Amino acid sequence: MIMVIFIFSCGPSDRETNGHDSTSDQFIEILNLQNDSLTFKNIKAFEQRAIQKLQDLKDYFEILSDSTIEKAFKKQALDMVRGLFASGDNTITFKLRENQEITALKVDTFFTSLQNDNYGVLTLQIYNVSVTNTIKKLDDAEYKGAIRFRLFVFEKQGKTKALLNKTNMQCDIIAKKVKKKFGNETKQVWEVFLGNIYQVQ
Repeated sequence: MIMVIFIFSCGPSDRETNGHDSTSDQFIEILNLQNDSLTFKNIKAFEQRAIQKLQDLKDYFEILSDSTIEKAFKKQALDMVRGLFASGDNTITFKLRENQEITALKVDTFFTSLQNDNYGVLTLQIYNVSVTNTIKKLDDAEYKGAIRFRLFVFEKQGKTKALLNKTNMQCDIIAKKVKKKFGNETKQVWEVFLGNIYQVQ
């Protein structure tokens, strides 16, 4: 499992054209992320970053549902899941099986119950991912957007793989300022997170 680290930098052609090296380009983008508002480039990059975080969540989902994986590794995976979301109050609202009642659960509660339920290994497949609401500024402290996708939930029991549910989902995208270390300095910069995840028509 590899968490993708988001780094703003120009490609080789940009460096050759502008005469900048990657370090100076990255420094400029860090300064941009300290501004009061996000640039168009920041917003588009954050939307792609949110899609990657959704894919990361899918991978952690499988780890946390697998009863053969050690608890210590699951604890680490759950910590990584928490870091994907804007807040501990964010909720996940969908049913693993078609015949279940749909319930909104906070992220920690959802993934704790996932480990306690009597499932085989659960795997998710995500298709048709698109930004349905581009990230827009709500106030000085927050931006919000949304991505929509088609979700398939499978259960693996031994060599058998069964489809439990398929549904349309939406995930809020939240951008807010957080403290990050750059060398010996700590700066307040914009970062993007997942918000509430829920079923849609």
